[in-house]
Amino acid sequence: MDPRETALSAIEAYKRLSPLVATAGQPAADQFVLVRDAGFVLVINLATDKSSGHLPDEPDIVRRLGMEHIHLPVAWDNPKREDFEAFCRIMEQNSGRAVFVHCAKNWRVSVFMYLYRVLRQQADPESRLWDIREIWEPDPVWSAFMRAMAEVGK
Repeated sequence: MDPRETALSAIEAYKRLSPLVATAGQPAADQFVLVRDAGFVLVINLATDKSSGHLPDEPDIVRRLGMEHIHLPVAWDNPKREDFEAFCRIMEQNSGRAVFVHCAKNWRVSVFMYLYRVLRQQADPESRLWDIREIWEPDPVWSAFMRAMAEVGK
């Protein structure tokens, strides 16, 4: 295994989805160096300011390391279609770039990435569902959100 991937696996719930996209829970401040060293140029944070492990200075840390940072807070108990659509726009505007997406535990991110890959990239829903289940089993709020977004995407 690539030593950079081994280092990244120390970040909670780290998962490489493709050569250009990886997801995780909240990295510690010093772990953003690993993200940069692995070649990522953009960090997207879906956690809110109230999420566990929140780093108030994360945008500054990331920018000092030469990466871009986008904070798109998604309420844990109330994900919205608008949040997902904004996420899709960010991903589409940055296709071809190395993107690291995180939240507190990689739960929000795993659902958003699943929906993005299935609804926007036409990935197979069943095979991509395992990417979520390796991280967690969505609760009723997030299961309902997934169903609602799938209906909108039809």
